[in-house]
Amino acid sequence: MPNGYLGVDIFFVISGFVITSSLSSRYYKSFKDYLLGFYVRRIKRIIPALIFFVLFMSLMICLFNPEPQISLKTGLASLFGISNIFLFLESNNYFAESTELNVFTHTWSLGIEEQFYVFFPLLIWITGYLQKAKRSISKSIYALSFLSIISLIFFIFFKSTNEPASYYLLVSRFWEIASGSILFLLLQNKVSFLRHLYKCPPSLLTISIIAVFFLPRDLSFVSTILVVFLTLLLIICIQKNTFVYSLLVNKKVVHIGIISYSLYLWHWGILSLSRWTIGIYWWTIPFQILLIYFVSHFSYKFVEEPLRKINWSSNEILIILKGILSLFISGSFILLLAKPLKRVFFLGKIEHKDLIVNTIKNKFHKEGEVNNLPYGKNCHFAEDTNFKNNIKFNECLLKNNSDTKKIYFVGNSHTDHLREMHFKIYNNFDISIDGTSVSGCLFPHHEEQIKCGNIQSKQEERIIEQIKKNDIVVIGNRYIKKGNYKNYNWFLNNYSLKKVELFAQKILSKKGKVILITPTPEFELNVRQCISQWYRPINSELCTLNEKDFRNNFSIFYKNLDKLSNDIILYDPLKSICFNGECSMVDKYGKPIYRDVDHLTDYSSGEYVYKHFMTFLLKKSLFKLRLLVI
Repeated sequence: MPNGYLGVDIFFVISGFVITSSLSSRYYKSFKDYLLGFYVRRIKRIIPALIFFVLFMSLMICLFNPEPQISLKTGLASLFGISNIFLFLESNNYFAESTELNVFTHTWSLGIEEQFYVFFPLLIWITGYLQKAKRSISKSIYALSFLSIISLIFFIFFKSTNEPASYYLLVSRFWEIASGSILFLLLQNKVSFLRHLYKCPPSLLTISIIAVFFLPRDLSFVSTILVVFLTLLLIICIQKNTFVYSLLVNKKVVHIGIISYSLYLWHWGILSLSRWTIGIYWWTIPFQILLIYFVSHFSYKFVEEPLRKINWSSNEILIILKGILSLFISGSFILLLAKPLKRVFFLGKIEHKDLIVNTIKNKFHKEGEVNNLPYGKNCHFAEDTNFKNNIKFNECLLKNNSDTKKIYFVGNSHTDHLREMHFKIYNNFDISIDGTSVSGCLFPHHEEQIKCGNIQSKQEERIIEQIKKNDIVVIGNRYIKKGNYKNYNWFLNNYSLKKVELFAQKILSKKGKVILITPTPEFELNVRQCISQWYRPINSELCTLNEKDFRNNFSIFYKNLDKLSNDIILYDPLKSICFNGECSMVDKYGKPIYRDVDHLTDYSSGEYVYKHFMTFLLKKSLFKLRLLVI
């Protein structure tokens, strides 16, 4: 189902309708009575089941994931209603762990709800709605509509410029929850135009909503608007004596609704743990569905319902303080799991863990010089870096003799993940290495990458000015079929081809050479899921790719690369990291070739790519290689 995530949008609309209905049905003596009562009910409804889930799942993920920090940080953030903000910030981390492996990813939507609860009760009170003031319903509708329009504008803007912001932040989700609230107020105000909608067939609307789930992912913007609109219509049209109404009041469906909060909490965590252990296959799904149901039922019956009904205190302020204290105590336990107790509960074997790292410390660094050496962090810049005169690019140079030949390595993180190869070339041959890369930013610079600043443009100018006869420029960028991802359009069209050709002409005019690295395989799993463990008897088939299938899948890139002039030399790394026609995340020794879904480890860069690349240079007669005499 391409658009399964739209279930959250439906949930937001219904939630807005229900919370407004709930506030409307109560009597309040004063503003203090209203506000304290609201937050007491929210605390008793949300916190007990959430704490039980977060603590239990935090311990469970520590059993099966040797590096659970991202999950634990998300769980900690979820306790305080800000996991959506944490996940948004993490989404900008190029090397972030897959959301499918994070047992608390889904709590972002709870964070949105909790943030909505902070000021929505204030807004409803200020408009006079709960005091039954004159024209208070209209005022509430106008206020919510105004804020919703602003939120929708943010959603539209972020959808094309910063998709994680459109997904994770309240500012771009407010309109969905508010639309449900507005609908309740309109129905209560008995707005005349809604009467014409009462007779619309709810069954047809239900089928239409289901159909939206199957629209292509490329139409996610349209799908979101459609599903919100259709959900609002369905709420209006559900009347007694209709099939949809009779279905919704069925005892079994009502029971699912009653335990829905616990189902929401546990479903994702169990599925995520399954990915770390037995996997998710057609034959495991019935067991996993049953497990989700029974654990959710247990949580509702023995945690959520009893603690919601029990008398915490006669003092409402004290109840709120108890809720906050329980959150801090629970958070302290998670911090213990993350630091002092790290790996204490891990049940698997830890092999080659030091190989699954980002290239910051390299074995060629001398002891004590890691923070001072230019290579590593200093020469791999953040996405939004702008050129400054005080950037000392000469510190990124690994220099042998003054008149030695030089290789420039440029691009984004797909140049950075070859650092170990850079060092081996520098240490074993009389070749200087100039390596600078920018996270997520294409080289040559693409104007559509607004966030990338001007550093790659300055790189082009610097290299063209400095390059000497027989020097080589090696360009390494990521090839992504989803053109909207970070504004990547690298060789998806002729624009990249023209940019490379233009740059190459300038280099060739100075007797230099240009090498372009072709695509490397990409996977859908964390490499740790591909390392054999006793609790994971079957390694996922997603741990390997057929080389031929990969080339066919990426044929659009290969076809465009073939259009380049013969003066631009193509280097194909697949033969160095794929064996007997199969590409894998780990080699035959169980050592990791990849550190995440698309970046190589230092181990594979130095052990496999290095040897293959140097042989390639020899065959192309690009250098008369001289071993460095030490």
